Amino acid sequence: MIDPIKLLKRSWHILWNYRTLWLFGLILALTTSGGGGNGGNFSNLFSYRESGQPPLSEFERWLENFFAPLAQIPEERLISTLIGIGMALLCVFLLVGVLFTIAAYVSRVALIRLVDDYEARGLRLPFREGWRLGWSRSAWRLFLIDLLLGVPIFLLVVLMLLVVGLLIAGASAQTPVVTVPTVLIGIGALVVLVLLLIVVGVVLNVVGEMARRICVLQERGVLDALGQAFGLIRRQWKNVGLMWLVVFGLGIGLGIVTLILLFLLIPLYLLLAFPALIVAGLPGLLIYGLTSLFLAQPLAVLTTLILVLPLFFLIVFAPLGLLGGWEHVFLSSLWTLTYREILALETANPVNGSAQAD
Repeated sequence: MIDPIKLLKRSWHILWNYRTLWLFGLILALTTSGGGGNGGNFSNLFSYRESGQPPLSEFERWLENFFAPLAQIPEERLISTLIGIGMALLCVFLLVGVLFTIAAYVSRVALIRLVDDYEARGLRLPFREGWRLGWSRSAWRLFLIDLLLGVPIFLLVVLMLLVVGLLIAGASAQTPVVTVPTVLIGIGALVVLVLLLIVVGVVLNVVGEMARRICVLQERGVLDALGQAFGLIRRQWKNVGLMWLVVFGLGIGLGIVTLILLFLLIPLYLLLAFPALIVAGLPGLLIYGLTSLFLAQPLAVLTTLILVLPLFFLIVFAPLGLLGGWEHVFLSSLWTLTYREILALETANPVNGSAQAD
């Protein structure tokens, strides 16, 4: 049996003695979420007030003046403008999403390879070399592995939604077809599906951790890595199950610690708000200057806020991002060390030659 305490100590040592890994962990933490008619435009948004209401407050008056330019835009043009802005923002978010996905998978590969090289040869590579190691076919293969492992989860969720939808449709029909036995059967099916979802999720999570390391360290294909991972877990289910329990317990503990720090770090958030305002404000002014050339002031401000606020919050909550990066480095190192330890056990005590066959 593997020694979890030894692996935990070694992962802790790697975390604090290999600072290059922090950058890849930080990247992972940041990248792993009416009709028309007369008067049917925005001029009625603030101009209509029932008789007997108190006069406008200063804030309400400022809002009315701020959105007043929208009242001058014809409804057809305003709607087309909003659609155009929405499509442009969607394209921006899709582009950012693609870049984030690439950065996340390159960082996953880099963490696995850097820790393996550190354990095998004692090498400490700089960030540039680590990124070069991560920028490989393995990153694409890891994406495909996660995609395949997500299919069973997706299908189970669809089944759950279908059961709920059938129950709701039957209950809301003019002649309800849902009886007490049907409701009980539906609830029972949902309970079974939820339990199955939990079990499948746990198994696929462990399979994914092993498959990623087989794919990266042995340079195997997607299906080959998944097949070897299932075989490895079947032969070493006690060791793998033990480490999953350890990681599960760590996840609960880290979640509690993060929740506590979320409130303890409030003074630091306030301290970082000023530099965040400066850093985010400079590109914000540029974006506002460009968008205000062809958009009304409220729309230009809204577009600027949508694009700039993520940067502002990224700087303000940077301490939480760093904590998340440390967590990614520690857990990734722990799984890589677990994989290496299991391979060493299989090499020392092969089971019917299965280790060599893999």
